[in-house]
Amino acid sequence: MKAALFLGGELKKTPRLIKLAQSAEVVVAADHGALNALKLGIQPDHIVGDLDSLPSKELKKFKKAQIHRYPSKKDKSDGELALELLLSKKPKEIIIFGTIGGRPDHSLAALYLLASIPSSISAKMVSHDFELFFTEDLATIHGKKRDLVSLLPQNSTGAKVTTSGLAYPLKNQSLSYSSRGLSNQMTQSKVSIHLLRGALFIFHKI
Repeated sequence: MKAALFLGGELKKTPRLIKLAQSAEVVVAADHGALNALKLGIQPDHIVGDLDSLPSKELKKFKKAQIHRYPSKKDKSDGELALELLLSKKPKEIIIFGTIGGRPDHSLAALYLLASIPSSISAKMVSHDFELFFTEDLATIHGKKRDLVSLLPQNSTGAKVTTSGLAYPLKNQSLSYSSRGLSNQMTQSKVSIHLLRGALFIFHKI
């Protein structure tokens, strides 16, 4: 089952994002993320959170959604609670919308959400001009020649990586907290990334 998770970050309406959202069999929105879903013409199946950024007049637009309301004082973010609900549906694929923009701490928290999804589930964050993946093992990126790909280690211990299909290939080489993994370029329509140690965020500019 393919699932969509809508968060409350910036989201531009594009035909590509509409198509991705329409392909989801279950849609969960975290608070203000419900309005992002509506922007793409999607009615969420579930809305989760304290609803502090979704006023009652806006909530009335979602007649189909099941509301999961939480108190404002809680140990988990609305995004975490929404992801937990989504994972309970046993999806095989998760696409996350509305992740970047606004407060930088919220954008970073969205990255942590992506990293917390079990590796058995195919998952990515999407925007109008990029896709972002997380891997601790293998990853394949599909695109076109000259697309930009950045490889960013998750933590300060770095990562050891072998790649193919990039203008600057890596072979059993280490990436640390630096700009070395930024803005590599695809030389073919498919890039393979083999992680030998650590964990990576993979940024693909469409």
